[in-house]
Amino acid sequence: MNKHNADELELGEAHELLIELMSLPSWLREKKVRERRFRRLDLAELLLVQSESVQASCPKMSRELARAAQLVAAQPYAVPTAARLDSILARSLCLQGNACRLLRDLAGAEERFEEVVLYLTGETLSVERAMYCRLLSSLREEQGRLDESMALLWRAVEILRTVKRMG
Repeated sequence: MNKHNADELELGEAHELLIELMSLPSWLREKKVRERRFRRLDLAELLLVQSESVQASCPKMSRELARAAQLVAAQPYAVPTAARLDSILARSLCLQGNACRLLRDLAGAEERFEEVVLYLTGETLSVERAMYCRLLSSLREEQGRLDESMALLWRAVEILRTVKRMG
């Protein structure tokens, strides 16, 4: 079996696990996601993709998906994957924070964004940092902190432009 076929097989398995998780009530999902068979970073990535795709239309589901990704990533892994774990956790908390904002839970949003900084450990010019700035900008705007919101939005644009030029 070549690498491409193996990657497709793994993605298919992760997708099946995603379907299984999402068929459960949220209270049970948080328990089940801690089982060893769900300890897969490709599942966490898939959960984040799904979370982001439903964020505007269904922020509550988006928050649950992002939380599930956080729980998957927070499990112990045998292989050193610190950078990837930090990326997943940062994106998860950003999505959770923005979902809280959309649900009008501004205090919950603030808490998630405060927690994100613990996982912004990689490059200062990263997609995760741009996401953080962009989504925190929206929260600051809702809080009436317009100068801060604008500065964060400009920073997000600056980061993404630089990343695009570099990559």
